[in-house]
Amino acid sequence: MFRFLPPLDSHIWLEFFTIILVLYFVFDISVKFYLNYQKGLEQLELIKQENERTKAALVIKSEFVSVVSHELRTPLTSIKGSLDLIKSGRVGELSPELQPLVQMASKNSTRLAKMIDELLDLQKMESGEMAFRFEPVDVNGLVNEAVEATFGYASQLGINVTTALCDGDCWIMADRSRLDQVMQNLLSNALKFSEVGGTVKVGAEVMGRRVRISVEDEGIGIPDGAKEQVFGRFSQVDSSDTRKVGGTGLGLNISKEIIERHNATIDFVSELGKGTTFFLEFDCL
Repeated sequence: MFRFLPPLDSHIWLEFFTIILVLYFVFDISVKFYLNYQKGLEQLELIKQENERTKAALVIKSEFVSVVSHELRTPLTSIKGSLDLIKSGRVGELSPELQPLVQMASKNSTRLAKMIDELLDLQKMESGEMAFRFEPVDVNGLVNEAVEATFGYASQLGINVTTALCDGDCWIMADRSRLDQVMQNLLSNALKFSEVGGTVKVGAEVMGRRVRISVEDEGIGIPDGAKEQVFGRFSQVDSSDTRKVGGTGLGLNISKEIIERHNATIDFVSELGKGTTFFLEFDCL
């Protein structure tokens, strides 16, 4: 048997220690990778559990909103019907002292009914239950009917509403009832934020292969950088306790969701003190 003990400065020892160092490095990296992998698995499991809890909470919230909204709607419909009957004078003449009280109660019941409808729409969107029925829609007819539906409200506020329609046929593929909802929301906002004697202009025009519907008011305008707030949920540009106009802050958010389901766009341009123009753009048929 022969034994060979090379000197320490020999290249054999250098190769030996290099191999040991590499093996140690591989072992250290492997241990760290394994520990991080186990930690990642634990975090992934926690995320899955949190996701399940979040889903369960969303289901409970949706069910709660749906049940409460439906339970509120039934007695509110009865209250509103009774107030409208009293206001009409069919059950007897109201004294001058009672008339403003009944008017206020009727107005607030209508407002509450709208809030409940908006909450139900929001719940349907979150759960994917809002159904759409797409069919050819005449844009000129849509605009005319929307304006006619708000004529009484506009007259009550002392605001003039004008229209500028497409010159010829102007058709889009849409859910008519949902677009009616969007138009009513845009017109209602334009009227509420306008001053007495002002004008709201509703237009429809063909722009190449697109159709634009616009609602222009002469109101207070919207400040720069407020787009996220304008289309956000439960938010209003004027969120102070003394704001002029009330509401849930859901109307424009729901409108945006509806328009996006049409593969269309909704946006606005505004100038403080001069007014705001909201517009919808669809593909032509």
